[in-house]
Amino acid sequence: MEVSKLFPLRVTLLMITTLVMLAISTSNAEAQVSENQGFTVNTQLSLLRDSNVENNFNEAADNLLKFAPHISFSNIIGKHQFSATYAGTFTKYSELSEFDYDEHLATIGIVFDHSTKLSTEFALSYEDAVEQPGSTNGVSANAFNQFNLSQISAAIFYGTRQSIGQFVVELDYNNIDFANTEQRFRNAEITNITGSYFYRIAPNTRLLIELVNANFDYSDTESSDDQSSQQNTYSTGIEWTSSAQTTSIFRVGYQTRDFDNPAFSNANELAYSLDLIWQPKTYTQVTFGASRAGAESAIRGTADLIRTTYSIDLQHQLSSLLVFDSLIGFTQNDISIRTDTNTNFQLGLTYSVKHWLDVSLSYALENRQSNDSLSEYDSELIQLSFISTFD
Repeated sequence: MEVSKLFPLRVTLLMITTLVMLAISTSNAEAQVSENQGFTVNTQLSLLRDSNVENNFNEAADNLLKFAPHISFSNIIGKHQFSATYAGTFTKYSELSEFDYDEHLATIGIVFDHSTKLSTEFALSYEDAVEQPGSTNGVSANAFNQFNLSQISAAIFYGTRQSIGQFVVELDYNNIDFANTEQRFRNAEITNITGSYFYRIAPNTRLLIELVNANFDYSDTESSDDQSSQQNTYSTGIEWTSSAQTTSIFRVGYQTRDFDNPAFSNANELAYSLDLIWQPKTYTQVTFGASRAGAESAIRGTADLIRTTYSIDLQHQLSSLLVFDSLIGFTQNDISIRTDTNTNFQLGLTYSVKHWLDVSLSYALENRQSNDSLSEYDSELIQLSFISTFD
């Protein structure tokens, strides 16, 4: 097999760049080890009752057991940071054993501090996972969508968050491969190039100008379902920080998408995103989120998906040992053949039994409304979790 088939040119160039930068930076780094280096191990054991395992009209209910280990390692040599993590999820159903699945995620990250103005970041990751039912505009039946995702990312920062001006250039490569035969039309290589400029107009406020080019290169180029396209997003925005109480970043702009396949209509849409964290008291935090942008469709022959989301998350510390959490979320998926509206509601309590052990009890409700009755569903999830942390 040719090397070019195993490693596309842009991936090869990025790997070479990473190795070169690693060699240069390592040669200049002092052999100084940070005091907070080392391993952290988290585990979560959960018992769940799911009223609608597939999140569809079948409404098959079951009990399940989840075990999720998380191992992380961090180290600092001189001014440079290194991190590695592994996260796994092992899920076992009581009766519907055909839905049992394992998930694995491994990541490696390196941050090079070259000077007071210049820094670079590199990351590699590999994920073997399933799409949670209801997370896309598709309707799952009899099986979860399993996929493998390989990612390589690099970023260059000139200037810091404290500078008057800061330039950021990011490159992100993704290769996604679905195991399910009926979802293989979604196999693709996705490359994102982002250029951002931040300009400080006040001590706690920065203006933002951002350009994003996304190339979606699907493997199934011979069929009429090829969704390959070029997407460009032009945004401006503002980043605002008010001491430690409020942090927010808002983007608004214009998104264009040109499909290679003439069967799909090119798109020109409004795009925006908001991330706002408000902490009115030291023991209370409210997070607001909103977004509107094009997204990849999970239904064959429909590529014109526009996704709009809104969410409010409240965390309140009732005491030094007890934390209350709630979430309300709204997602609307618009495609040519239908419109889906998902509403999510969650409540939870977490109690700290020991400094290394938390116990959590949560309830989640999800409802999907659609102009296609076969796409509608209701789902309830009750979860009891035991969470341990060891440093």
